[in-house]
Amino acid sequence: MRAALALIVIGALALVVEGALVSVLPSLLLPDVALVGSVAAALFLGGAPALMALAGLGFASDLLSGAPLGLHVLVLLVPFVATRLANGSLELRRGMSEAVLAALLTPLAGVLTLGCMRLTGVSASFGLEFWLGLALQTAVNALLAPGACALVEAIASATGDVDPTRRGVAYVGSAAWAASRR
Repeated sequence: MRAALALIVIGALALVVEGALVSVLPSLLLPDVALVGSVAAALFLGGAPALMALAGLGFASDLLSGAPLGLHVLVLLVPFVATRLANGSLELRRGMSEAVLAALLTPLAGVLTLGCMRLTGVSASFGLEFWLGLALQTAVNALLAPGACALVEAIASATGDVDPTRRGVAYVGSAAWAASRR
């Protein structure tokens, strides 16, 4: 649980920095910190700490963005569950896999967010600006995901909250692979 608390604090600080950067950079060039953090938590933390991190990051994102309370938590549940299910049969804990996963889940989360906002009465449209912004944010999230995942893995290892169901995959030619072949 200590890893989840650390991730919530780091994520909330990153969301504050992201909010400050909006005055300098276009919001299209900023990552979705809550999405990347929840995907990293789903990959490297056990079930309860990962859900706690998801809830904390989602509510912090709601509070700092002015969105209806609970919107980001509900939206982030879909990528979180997809990540947990995919990680059950694939080894997604490598840099390229993490980047591809973030690139696949960002459009899903963007469409879900806009759809939920429209259901709550906020006027928003799926116009060209939305799709271009989503494409840019997808690229930014894909670039950020490996670093965020490495940070979450380091925090999980330091606090002992590593996912207990984690499988190890050794590369061919490594000492672990050679030992497993005897």
